[in-house]
Amino acid sequence: GLSRRDPPADIRDLFVQAMAELGRPVPGVSDAWWERIFDAARGMLSGSLTHYEASSEIYWCACHLERTDAAIELVDLFCGLWSNWEDWPDERAAIEQAMRLAAADLLHSHSEQAPA
Repeated sequence: GLSRRDPPADIRDLFVQAMAELGRPVPGVSDAWWERIFDAARGMLSGSLTHYEASSEIYWCACHLERTDAAIELVDLFCGLWSNWEDWPDERAAIEQAMRLAAADLLHSHSEQAPA
């Protein structure tokens, strides 16, 4: 238990130590962004995040990925869905269905099972 006020080097050292004790590699920056993306997709599908919150998180995290065709497509897709949700309140049910399908497809394309 460290706090935000502790020196960043101490926090990182403790994190690296904990990962070593667990026998897990320290994830790279890209891995961490992808894990946040998958968590948001799973959260949407399980109901722990709203469609709007999850789509915003997926879009925002994807903006931090290396600029590949897949990352750009992910940004475009979830930014569009998130933006449409705000701009078209009468269409939110259909947009939320599209968000759910996009989240499930995202997980499936990365060999993850979507929550039931």
